[in-house]
Amino acid sequence: MIRKEYIGFDFGTIFIKVGYWDFLKRQTAPLWIPKLQKEKIISLIAFLPKYNQWVTGELAFSILKEEPLNVFIGIKTALGRSDEASTEKLALKEFFTLYKNIIKELFPADYNLVISIPYCFYANQREELIATLEKAQFEFLEFIHDPEAIVLNYIYENPPLSKQNIVCVIDLGGNKLDIALFEVKRKKQQTIITTLDVRGASGVGGLRIDEDLSDIILKEVFLGGEIKANPLEVKHKLWPYVVELKHSLTTQEKATLFLDRIFPHLAYFKEITRQQLTKIALFEIKTVETLLKEILAEQDISLERIDKVLVTGGTTRIPDIKESIVRLFGKQAERVVFLEKDTAVAEGAALKSAILGGEVKGLDIKSINPYSVGVELENGDMDIILPRGKILPISRKKLYKVSERRNSLKIRAFQGEKEVAFQNQFIKEFNVMGIREAEQIIIEVITDINGLVAFKVYLRHGELIYSEE
Repeated sequence: MIRKEYIGFDFGTIFIKVGYWDFLKRQTAPLWIPKLQKEKIISLIAFLPKYNQWVTGELAFSILKEEPLNVFIGIKTALGRSDEASTEKLALKEFFTLYKNIIKELFPADYNLVISIPYCFYANQREELIATLEKAQFEFLEFIHDPEAIVLNYIYENPPLSKQNIVCVIDLGGNKLDIALFEVKRKKQQTIITTLDVRGASGVGGLRIDEDLSDIILKEVFLGGEIKANPLEVKHKLWPYVVELKHSLTTQEKATLFLDRIFPHLAYFKEITRQQLTKIALFEIKTVETLLKEILAEQDISLERIDKVLVTGGTTRIPDIKESIVRLFGKQAERVVFLEKDTAVAEGAALKSAILGGEVKGLDIKSINPYSVGVELENGDMDIILPRGKILPISRKKLYKVSERRNSLKIRAFQGEKEVAFQNQFIKEFNVMGIREAEQIIIEVITDINGLVAFKVYLRHGELIYSEE
């Protein structure tokens, strides 16, 4: 009998990591990919016009200097912000096609695969990701959120002694921040992890810091007219050296970048100090502090009640960010654990795959919807139908009065907590037919385990007049 494999895929902004379930050791492990000679693969994809071929990983990285505009950096950020026909969307589809082929080569037999994504992804980003995966024929079982994968694998490897624990996860990566609170309950042979609350932000992390460092380095050069190339092209060429510079500043007080490494004709160098890096990273530090305070206040949980703080993500290795997180927890600082394992998320996703496949029993995790879902009223206000923080899957209904006689009604749906609808994340617009005359309708919001949002509309007596299922 052929054994089913259990795999986790961490779709990171900067790196791709894959984890798998080790049947012999009864634990998760990072997957070494022989074809790429890596267990942590740089999350780039590039198109080679000469060969009419897409490449990823180190090969894509190696052509940044020669063909920078053919390389896509942080391709995950294209979700939710590019039109369907964009080159970025094509690159994203080819990205998953490449990794589908890599995984199938390693696991030619049957497998269950769970993909890890940020909690702060909106419904439209999740829908676009699933549509892209389907186009690439990249089969997966379920999503797991990055903080869930982290806490799940940690609790499996470090079972709590007490029956109830509160765990906080801070995950600051290449382009997003997730802060989540979990309740871990142990009863006999069962351990259930429930997400209590989550706060997230995109556009926070390593890529933003790299962008600001690039601006500092290039400002004088562009102003002096020494470089007349496309700024985007220059930044793409510069990016690997900026990342190298940033890493150097985590261990030393200053570092120098010589631009003739990139532009041989340009005898120019720029020295950057750790103090400058700290100033740039203040945005990340403040964002972590703000979201942590919000989540603790919302749940009425003090720092003293938190039993463990799990911190991960490459950006948390910047010394001042690391130190600021420790300071936030004050006397509870000894409870802060910095997870140096780059594959923690991928391994947590693999563990979830093994749980779903019945290989691991007595452990599970429950997700919540990170944003409220509602509709826009006539006055432009947001009216919430499904509040945030509910365990998935879930559905909620709400009764509305149609203000005038009409045959159809346009409904605009949003995710978020702002009172004014357009200040929230727009997720979809749909027309409802068959209202006949002015009357009351019921709008139902359905959110599945992957955080996808669908709508149904009924007449008050129960007749279904619109459905997305």
